[in-house]
Amino acid sequence: MHLKPTAQEGPFTADSFYERLAKWIAVDDQLSEDDLPHCTKLTKIIINTFKREYTKMVDDIQNSLGCVALTIDIWSQMSLAAHMAITAHYIALATDGQLVLQSCLIAFQRLKGSHTGKHLAEVVWQVINELKIVGYAIQLDKPVY
Repeated sequence: MHLKPTAQEGPFTADSFYERLAKWIAVDDQLSEDDLPHCTKLTKIIINTFKREYTKMVDDIQNSLGCVALTIDIWSQMSLAAHMAITAHYIALATDGQLVLQSCLIAFQRLKGSHTGKHLAEVVWQVINELKIVGYAIQLDKPVY
């Protein structure tokens, strides 16, 4: 059975997932205990999905047309734990031949250590090096201090 999403279902939430799962179980009527994935199976599915999507994202960025621009935001929580988010912006060629501006979050991580320009540059360097986009003309929208 294939459940089609409808406009009445609203946004995806944990509760809406459980409702749809319950409907699927009730309607399918052939579900056995072996069909329900254990948490280790779900973990494996999540990790494999992440790896597949991450590889696609890296390929898309590496095949972008022109420069890759980065926007970087750093903030601290009340507990003084600092975080950095890095978003890549680039132009891609759509299947219809149109140029499309793409944006994707390429890093979200906790910052450990001081917030000196040198340390922040090292973190950014590590991210762009991992993505293998060091050779591109990287443009930061603001200097990081």
